[in-house]
Amino acid sequence: MGGWSVLDYALNFATNRAPYLRLGYASYLSAWALMNTGTPESNYGYWYPGKANDGGAGGGFEPSANGRMWLVPTLPLGRGAWYFGCEIDLGYCGALRSAATILTDDPIFGRFCFGGDWRKTGAAMEIIPKDGVRRRFHARLKTGDLSMVLDDGRFAPGQPILLSEDFSEIRFELERNGLSKTVTLSVQSLPQGQYVIRRGETQISHFTMTPLRQTSMALRVDPEPEPTSFSIFRTR
Repeated sequence: MGGWSVLDYALNFATNRAPYLRLGYASYLSAWALMNTGTPESNYGYWYPGKANDGGAGGGFEPSANGRMWLVPTLPLGRGAWYFGCEIDLGYCGALRSAATILTDDPIFGRFCFGGDWRKTGAAMEIIPKDGVRRRFHARLKTGDLSMVLDDGRFAPGQPILLSEDFSEIRFELERNGLSKTVTLSVQSLPQGQYVIRRGETQISHFTMTPLRQTSMALRVDPEPEPTSFSIFRTR
């Protein structure tokens, strides 16, 4: 839950965002390390083996080799995940809301993608979301910012989001969620200008970006198995 707030601060408020992005995303990932799960071959769990323990999660981590539970001092506990969950379910609620793919220019690590893969392709970049939810993409680069958030849909699995270096062109593929025929796309932080959005090769809408403005639009998405292609272009 704390990681969610740190990540929100990094994306939307911080003037020196790099350390907060690192801290917030690491916090988002940390709770998954406490999940006790596995395969039959691994006996279902690193911390507490056995099929009956598959899927459980500890509410914290004890770093000492030998110690006692600070929450319940009478309980001995060696190094590892706690053997009861306490508030870890709240942590996963925060994690699911934190899940995002974030492309950023880090002063130490250079251009880096949290929760995804990226590669340079000429004057553009290809980013493949791998955060597990595929509903939020953020770019925080030296050349500009972008936030794209989906409702009732996801970015297509394994398909790249193409983003030009100057943010004048964005291409992506969407899949819808359940029975909904449309996906709501919210766009924020694009450089100022006039934009058009296309479904395939057909222009379906246009919008103007001004400082601090967010725009939302409903996009008709074809049923599975084929995703639907969209693109956004800056016209002036």
